[in-house]
Amino acid sequence: MNREALSDKRLAAWLFAAITPPAIQLIGGASWVWTLAVTAGCLFACLLCLGWGKQPRGRIVSILYWLTTLCLMGTLAGETMNSWQTGAHVAVPLVLLALAAWSALKGPSAAARVGCVLFWFVLGIYLLVFGAGIREVRPMWLRPAKGTEPWLIIPLLLTPVGVIPLLKEKERRITGLPLIGIFVLLASVITLGVLSPMVAANTDNAFYEMTRSLSILETARRFEAVISAAMTAGWFTLMSLYLTLCGHWAEEIKPGGRKTGIVLGTVVSGVLTLCDLHIDGRILAVWTTVFWVATPLITQGIDKQKKS
Repeated sequence: MNREALSDKRLAAWLFAAITPPAIQLIGGASWVWTLAVTAGCLFACLLCLGWGKQPRGRIVSILYWLTTLCLMGTLAGETMNSWQTGAHVAVPLVLLALAAWSALKGPSAAARVGCVLFWFVLGIYLLVFGAGIREVRPMWLRPAKGTEPWLIIPLLLTPVGVIPLLKEKERRITGLPLIGIFVLLASVITLGVLSPMVAANTDNAFYEMTRSLSILETARRFEAVISAAMTAGWFTLMSLYLTLCGHWAEEIKPGGRKTGIVLGTVVSGVLTLCDLHIDGRILAVWTTVFWVATPLITQGIDKQKKS
């Protein structure tokens, strides 16, 4: 039994702080219709697995889950360089990985407490930006149009399924998951409505660029540095969450291997980032959907047939 299993409210706050800023950064110029479909589909999959899925167990399964988490983390780590448009450098993901490892090594409870603190920071910043941006949305730019399709958003939004092993066994829910989807969809709508679909589709980190033209209370302008800080906080929280998960699966593979799993995961992710190696987002989307969503549901179905 996991002595440091987390309550649903604590894990929900951690997930919001970890997923929302990276998802908003990645969603960029995607069509709001595509964003709505993806967020709704991922939310349904998460709720389905929380309610009816059963985590398969075994050493081989744990190795595969550890590798899945590592591949996703190694691919996403490179995206952190886009958090700061004026100074994209490989040092950014490496520093974030080191800080995330330091947090994860303290244990799930300690890492979750940091995530809960950052939840309020992320929530406040994005509500502030949404309030400033929604006034400048042009309805004519919200007509359904083709945009980019960032497939990495799918495994990112399916992360709540991947972290179910960190949840207390008796709690088969994660409070407030729809809030993540609402924030991502709202960010997509405001970005398209302010920049226009054409500009957003051809702009890296379109949400960040959108904030450059906003004002707060008609006086403060160009507060994109605050958004960069929020995105950086989100990436750090996401890396600490994935490394904590790596530690969990390493403990399942070999009792007492939690710290080794975290350190090894950090080193491998850093090497992947330095070598600019990554897995195509479509492959990760399919793999996490099959492994995180389909496998627990199939396992539950097989167990029910055996009992009957």
